[in-house]
Amino acid sequence: MRALGTGATAIAIAFLTIITMLPWPRTGPVSALAWQDAPPSPVEIGAGPIRERAFALVGRAVYADDSAQVFGYLTDVIGLDPALLFTDALPSAQTARFTYFGDIPLASRGNRGDVTAFAGEGGITIYFDEDAGATWDDPASFAAGEPVAELSLTLRDTLQRQAPAVGVVVGDERFRQETAGEFVIGGETYRFGQSGIEGRLRTVGALVDSDGGAGLVAALTGSGSVSAREAFPVIPGESGA
Repeated sequence: MRALGTGATAIAIAFLTIITMLPWPRTGPVSALAWQDAPPSPVEIGAGPIRERAFALVGRAVYADDSAQVFGYLTDVIGLDPALLFTDALPSAQTARFTYFGDIPLASRGNRGDVTAFAGEGGITIYFDEDAGATWDDPASFAAGEPVAELSLTLRDTLQRQAPAVGVVVGDERFRQETAGEFVIGGETYRFGQSGIEGRLRTVGALVDSDGGAGLVAALTGSGSVSAREAFPVIPGESGA
């Protein structure tokens, strides 16, 4: 290879010096710094993959002539350490950090023999209370704390009586999540579900009171699952940050 002459060498050195002294765009370093300073995204809980159990609950339903009052607490939430659900190792209404409450107007209440069907449209709210403290004697205590999710609910419950004060209640509800709130527990930021999610809530229980005062009262257990949620396409090789 032919060596450069003295003049060509001087020109090359000058050219490299000019390139080195040129100001380089700061977009890369500034963007990286901004990304490092951005707060981490909250961890989503309470809304797993479609058809998998998203949460479980223990509750009560009080059926009056024109409304159904539902309240209780969550016993399992997908994505959340079970130890964070309660303030004590013994799960109960008094130790539950996540509770729910709703008052649903009944559009119909039909009786056919020993079967009573309840139907209505309304909503329930899920609350987070770090200190817990709800009690079955006070339904309003399940509405204490910070609202973390609001669900519009289509209630469809069926009561089958085996005796005047004995009966089985089965619920097959549909819901849509309207709001998804963020909260902090154990030093971590979480978000309960996602707005726009649609799901199914199934419950089963038994009558615990059937006097004419408060109405028919049923003790329930149940679980909710996601039936539809927005999908985001992932392109291989592209970052989701």
